[in-house]
Formats: sequence, C-alpha cells, structure tokens
Amino acid sequence: MIDGIGLGGRAIGIMYDGDSHGTFVSGQIASRGVTQYPVGLNGSLEYLPGVAPASTIMGVSTVGLASEFNSMLWAAGFDFNGTSGYFEWNYESGHQMNITSNSWGWVTPQYYELWGQYSLIYAAMATPGFFNATYPGMVQCFSAGNSGPGYATSTPPRAPQLINVGASTSYHTFDEAYGDNQGFDQIADFSSRGPLTLGYAKPDVLAPGRNNWGLVPFYGDAFGITAGGGIAIYAGTSMACPMVAGVAALVLDAYYTTNMAEAAPDMVKTIIQNTATDIGMDGLSQGH
Repeated sequence: MIDGIGLGGRAIGIMYDGDSHGTFVSGQIASRGVTQYPVGLNGSLEYLPGVAPASTIMGVSTVGLASEFNSMLWAAGFDFNGTSGYFEWNYESGHQMNITSNSWGWVTPQYYELWGQYSLIYAAMATPGFFNATYPGMVQCFSAGNSGPGYATSTPPRAPQLINVGASTSYHTFDEAYGDNQGFDQIADFSSRGPLTLGYAKPDVLAPGRNNWGLVPFYGDAFGITAGGGIAIYAGTSMACPMVAGVAALVLDAYYTTNMAEAAPDMVKTIIQNTATDIGMDGLSQGH
C-alpha cells in the first residue's frame, strides 16, 4: 500500500476498510501470498496470492465519499491547480497509476439520465492524447454488474474504451454450490449481459467471480469494526473485475519488458480478449 501521507508531511490519511469489500478486491490483484489458509479441498492449506503480486495498490475515495471523477483524475496523474480551480495533466506526477479497478457501478435512479455523460468521462480518461498530447491514457476495468441473467443489464459506467468484466464460475472448489444448471467454467447466473444501448457488445471478458476465497481485514476491536477474520467467500462481478485488472498489470509489465514502452489501453484490452478462453457462450454473455 502507498502511505497515506502527503503534502510534505502536512496531511495524513488514516485508511481502513469498513466493510471488507476494498480489501478483498485489492487482495485479488496484489496479495503477496505469504500466508496459507484452509481454503483448498477438504480444508487443505493454500496460499492466496493476487494475480499480480508485485503490483502496487493506491486507494482513492469515490462513490459516496468523494467525487469519483476528481479521484480518477488524480489517480491518472492530474494535479489540482488551486489558482484555476481545475485539474491539470502533469506528465511527471508521482501519483499516476496505470490501471484502475472499479468494483462498483451506478444503479440508483438519480443517475439514470446521466449514465451516458458519465460513461463518456471515463472513456476520455482511457483514451491516449485526449487531454494532452503526452497523456498516455489509463486502463480502466469495471465490474459489469450483478443484474443478470437478462440481456441489456450491464451496469454503467460502460463504454467501448473500458474493460467491463463479467463473472464466471471457474472456481472448481465450489462445483456443488453452483446448482444443477450452473456448472463450473460458465457465466455466473447473476452476471450482467449486454448489449449497450447502441448495440455494442458487453461484457468484454469474464473472470472468476462466483464464490471466491479472498482476504478481508481483521481489526480486532479497532474502529469498532468486525469485518471478518482474515478470509471470506464473496461472489459478484466485483470479485471478477480485480482479477482482470491484475492480468492487465501483467500485460503492461510484459510489454514494457519486451518493448521498453507502455502498451496503450486499447492494446491491453485486445490482448486480454484475444487470449481469453472461449467457453462457448454468445458474445453478449461471455465477451467477444
């Protein structure tokens, strides 16, 4: 984790996870996997490493706590100009992330009329050169939503430039939990499907999100929170999204190692889609 201290020591952020959701999804990406837990078949001990265990996590406040747009701009490397009152692109900022993993979406009625406009903002942040000729864009992964199994149920933000992730049932430990019509290596019944309003196919890819083991906080009596005892089983496209974000980190790392240059967000998305396993479902369910 990046230390919650900034402005030359004049500010400090005390960060904790009140409901364990953020810790769980962060662990899916970057857990170092140093401790074993009884999560295997018949309670066997297994490590729980993230998909990209050498990656660095930065937490930002978003929905309900702060402006998610300002938070995303800051994570993309923009700095706030107190004179102009605007965020401005800073190529040399020390807080620019390569990827955002967003296990949330807008489902409340007050956002309905603004879904399109809000999605465009995230599409712009994923587009190289949109704000400035030197702006590299940022890979943005979003959970597709848990409003399935019907079609056209994908949850905003959603746009072709984003990687929207649905949930699969690929955790074989829980074969018996999926039900008669819900075997492993299928799309989870709750996972939202496409298309978008204008016909664009979503989701873009699936990842395990049905009954995942993962890490949750253990605070003891701190903050008056009882968020779990270190591990838990969660389900949702929220659990699938960070796995794809971890894959994106591996793609970026491999591309930079080979080419000494960063892969553009659309290239990362294309690589992930073209190397995913086809599970035999239509493109509006499993991705395309």
